[in-house]
Amino acid sequence: MLKVSEAAAVLAKFVINIITFYDVVCDIDPKKQLLAKAQAELSEATEKLEGINKLVGELNAKLAILMEQYNSALSTKNAAVAEAEKYSTKMSLATRLTNALGAEGERWARSIIIQDELLGYICGDVLLSAAFVSYIGPFTKF
Repeated sequence: MLKVSEAAAVLAKFVINIITFYDVVCDIDPKKQLLAKAQAELSEATEKLEGINKLVGELNAKLAILMEQYNSALSTKNAAVAEAEKYSTKMSLATRLTNALGAEGERWARSIIIQDELLGYICGDVLLSAAFVSYIGPFTKF
């Protein structure tokens, strides 16, 4: 075309460029629309993600509080179990001691009866010893 007319060649190039531009625009416009739609979905998903992250943060805070309460209750339970085991051991030892001393019960009962009988004589014994001390008082070794 350049051999026939320089203006016609420029005009032909212009038409070819306009057709190429139209093809590019026809190809890019759907992609721009898809991009806008994808960006809208992305912003929507980002908002949902922020809401979910906020909810997860709140739930993690509640979980931390509950875990602290659980650990506190668990330590209290463990202390109570340890104390119960300690008292159970003491009770076992006391039961063994009581059973071992159970045979001594008869001897103790007889001893109490004898002590009751001796208490009846104590007044007389005290009077006799007081009389002896007052009688011996004037006599000295020198």
